[in-house]
Amino acid sequence: MNGTILAPSGNGRYTLRKSNSEEYRESYLKTINIYKFSKQFSREIFMPLIKNAIKKKQLGLYYEDIITDSILNKHFEIYKAGKKEKWIEIDNAVDLFHAILQFSDPEHKYNSLLKSYGGLWRSSEIIDFFYLSNPFFPPDGLINELKNALPRLLDNYPSGGTTINHLAATTFQVKSGYTIVSNGASEMIECVLGILNCTFGILTPTFDEYINRVEKPKIRTAKLTAPDFLPDLTMIKNLSTTCDCIILINPNNPTGKGLKRDTILSMLDYLKENRKYLIVDESFADFSGTPVSLLSNHILRTYNNLFIIKSMGKSYGIPGLRLGALFTSNKEIRQRVRSKLPIWNINSIAEYFFELFPRYRSIYIDACKKVQNERNYLSTQLSKNKNLSVFNSDANFVFLELLNGRSSKDLAFSLFRDYNILVKDCNSKKGISGKAYLRVAVKTREDNDKLIHAINSLV
Repeated sequence: MNGTILAPSGNGRYTLRKSNSEEYRESYLKTINIYKFSKQFSREIFMPLIKNAIKKKQLGLYYEDIITDSILNKHFEIYKAGKKEKWIEIDNAVDLFHAILQFSDPEHKYNSLLKSYGGLWRSSEIIDFFYLSNPFFPPDGLINELKNALPRLLDNYPSGGTTINHLAATTFQVKSGYTIVSNGASEMIECVLGILNCTFGILTPTFDEYINRVEKPKIRTAKLTAPDFLPDLTMIKNLSTTCDCIILINPNNPTGKGLKRDTILSMLDYLKENRKYLIVDESFADFSGTPVSLLSNHILRTYNNLFIIKSMGKSYGIPGLRLGALFTSNKEIRQRVRSKLPIWNINSIAEYFFELFPRYRSIYIDACKKVQNERNYLSTQLSKNKNLSVFNSDANFVFLELLNGRSSKDLAFSLFRDYNILVKDCNSKKGISGKAYLRVAVKTREDNDKLIHAINSLV
């Protein structure tokens, strides 16, 4: 807590004084300072203080910094705002951005949040069904270990790639030689696609980051159709005749549909025989109730045309740590990827998470099962609404279609305006543009019930 505060002085009274960022107590009240200096105060008190600060070369101070606590309490009046009154103190451009976000009209605030691509800790009143994570992991024990180690971690450089890849391999239970850690899956997506530098077959709708990272002339697409939104071997064969590499998100985003492991292995056999690559994004695989993951030493060793990319933020509940990984037995591509990445692309906090995780593996498995249970509950309850079509999901989100003629864009904004709920409008997704589809994350039971109530009241 920085700047001037009200500190309790007994008998329900408060004393106005200055504080610093290291001093914080729940009993302190932060102030908004609105000053009106009289001519006499400026001449007799304030200007001499300014001249004294300049003489001591105390430059770059806020004006409050040169006013002593005794002067504050003698010359200034205090008004205590009610708990429901919102305010933000503006000292810099960041404060101004927060204030605009806080006090702007709902439509401007909504659009600003969408353009921010995150940072929702600044808007704690919002219930986030937009960004995808694991509401049941990490547990308090792991978080507390990170907190306790924070001073030590901030004071030290992280390890280089070899050490971190070894730690990650222990987490994922594969060979460290097959593993390369990245600063989120997005870093690895751009790196791998750039290195392969070939034509790519992409099934839409899907995670647009893959489409956005490839030059348009190098993209070949095939459209997935409702209600399954799944490709079969014939579709993969036909698409592969037009490209060098197939990209699969499994389970897919935003549809939530997942292909079983045996189905993908059949595709892999065909692609290997025809000298084609396969990229499989398994960021949501841990939430599937059936075996979908290809992440094993045996499969990686057998198929050197296979590249598995995984985001840890979505399943491990740590999107702020920005952790992702690539798994492949293709030695040439591994070497080229490693040469592209900086020596320190992962911070010390993220590295320490890898160290801690093996002790929490069983809790993680249980957390993913809790997500499955809540996903089933959310799907079941939303399916009772006759104006919705709810698609079965293998991920930590549910895909919805509006059947009553209302646009998904309108409903998404109404949920935000009326209930402070943020959901993903999929109207602009390639492959389903112009349709009324929404994607909603799976949260805790309390939050899921709030979403169910809000949607039922609006649809």
